[in-house]
Amino acid sequence: MPVLNSDNGRDKRFFVPEPKARPGDTPNFSQLPIPPAGLVARPQTSASPENLRDLPFELIRTLNEDGIPEGEWQPDVPNSIVLKIYEYMCLTRIFDTKMFRAQRQGKTSFFLASRG
Repeated sequence: MPVLNSDNGRDKRFFVPEPKARPGDTPNFSQLPIPPAGLVARPQTSASPENLRDLPFELIRTLNEDGIPEGEWQPDVPNSIVLKIYEYMCLTRIFDTKMFRAQRQGKTSFFLASRG
């Protein structure tokens, strides 16, 4: 482990952890707890922020191992609306790609992608 000298005379240790897998290796995620689909309850839209604090730290699974939706998170939305939402998501991704390329070529001064 390399030692860096600091201004106050004490040594600072520089530690780089060893990755669990290298490029080309098969990653192993067995140490991550994966709850069953539908286990996490969906909060009401009127829920207070205090009741939502732990939600970002939980894995919310809506599909079981067979790809079938389970639990309260499955919205009652017609397939036609779901397809329209997906179409808009794809259009946004195409727009992002084209605008990012234009920004890299200097054809626009600033662009912030909305990938997510």
